[in-house]
Amino acid sequence: MPKQIAGKFYGLAVLTAMVGLPAIAAANSVTNPGFELGGFTGWTTSAPAFGIGVDNNSSDVHSGIYGVYFGSNPGNPTTASILNQQIATTVGQQYALTFWLSEYQADDLGGFFTASMGGNLLVNLIDVAQQDFTRYTANFTASSTTTLLEFQALNLPGFFGLDDVSVIPTTSSPVSAPATVLNLLAGLLALGQSLRQRKS
Repeated sequence: MPKQIAGKFYGLAVLTAMVGLPAIAAANSVTNPGFELGGFTGWTTSAPAFGIGVDNNSSDVHSGIYGVYFGSNPGNPTTASILNQQIATTVGQQYALTFWLSEYQADDLGGFFTASMGGNLLVNLIDVAQQDFTRYTANFTASSTTTLLEFQALNLPGFFGLDDVSVIPTTSSPVSAPATVLNLLAGLLALGQSLRQRKS
C-alpha cells in the first residue's frame, strides 16, 4: 500500500472510530417518575387522609396512565401533604428539576405548592389559579451524593395533579470510553507512528 494511501486510511480510521463513540444520554435520576407503577414505589409520603394518592383521573395524568393528586382533608385543613424521594447526585454537578402540574377546583383560600431539592426551595406557588398541566423547571447544583427531592402541597377544597418528574444533569461529566474503543484508538495511533517513521 502506498504511503500516501496508508496515511489517508489511518486518518479515516481514527475519524471513524471517534464518530463511532456511543452518545451518552442524560438519564433521569428519579425512580418511578411518572407513577406508572400505579403507586408510590420509590417515594415516601406524609399526608392526612385523602391528602395524596395515585390515580388515573385525567386531571392528574399528564402522560401515561397514572398521576398524583394533592388535596386536603377538611378535618386537617392546615396540614400539608408531602411527597419526597432521595436522589443520587454528584457533588458539584448541575441538574434540572422538571415536573408537570395542574390545578383544578381552585380555592383562593391560601393553598400552596412547593418543590425543593436538598432543603432549598426551588418552586413556590401560592393561591394557584385553575390551570391545565403546566411545565415547571428549576436548576440546582448538588452539594451531596444524595439530595432530597420534596414536594409539599395544600389545596382545600381543590386539587393539584403532579406527573412526569425528572432530575437530569444539565452539564456533562467525564465518561470513560469502552475499553474496546480505547484499544482500537491505541492501535491506530501506533500504526500512524509506524507509518511516519517509515516515511522519514
